[in-house]
Amino acid sequence: LRGPGEMAGTRQSGIPEFRVANLMTDGELLSLAQQEAQRWADRSEERGRLIEALSGKARLVTVG
Repeated sequence: LRGPGEMAGTRQSGIPEFRVANLMTDGELLSLAQQEAQRWADRSEERGRLIEALSGKARLVTVG
């Protein structure tokens, strides 16, 4: 049996053990995080640099 992301192993596959948040208790925090992430993404200079960086990595992956 294997876990998520493992090619071979003894663990059961399925949901990863790492939990990001509890929707019942962390709803307000998740909402604030989403708003801040959207504000960050809307800043064109930062978004442009991120897109450029990720595009370069994608080219490397497809080339070799």
